[in-house]
Amino acid sequence: MIRRWIIKKSKGELATFTMVYVLLFFTATVAFALQIRQYISLKTYTEDALAASNLASAVIDIQEYGVNHNLIIKDPAHAYSIYQDALKVNMGLNDHWEDPAGMISSPVQVEQYIVYNVRGTEVEVTSFGENLNYSATETLGSATSPNGRVIESTSIYSRISYQVTGYFGVTVPAVKDKLVDVVKNN
Repeated sequence: MIRRWIIKKSKGELATFTMVYVLLFFTATVAFALQIRQYISLKTYTEDALAASNLASAVIDIQEYGVNHNLIIKDPAHAYSIYQDALKVNMGLNDHWEDPAGMISSPVQVEQYIVYNVRGTEVEVTSFGENLNYSATETLGSATSPNGRVIESTSIYSRISYQVTGYFGVTVPAVKDKLVDVVKNN
């Protein structure tokens, strides 16, 4: 009789043990799926903020457009300043470039901001960044943005980076870039 009790207890422990592992696996799978959804949501949010900030900084020279019909950003340095202000607002960042309420766990860094002004067959490139400020002139059709797109019209490119902290303290780097074209509405 003692022997039957031991065998029954062992079978019950095995079922409980198996159920705990199935429950842990299910919990980990749900946590992983939720984390992926949060990353996708943050990616979309960041892309939208970049596009809106790039477009906000696309202040064209009305005189140049009226005379020569060229869409030119007259003052790229001022455009960069507008971009920074717009990015802070669009991403909900404070004055230290930190996200006080979200998943972004480090200050957002503007790695590169480039204005491509197209005049005829020339592309004037003006770049701003942490360690990289320069101006150059390239030929239309040969000028490409850092993300590989060929510049066909006046455009603005920007790239930002930050750290994202997920579940279980896992921190991953994130880099997002966006190129917007400034074109006439026909």
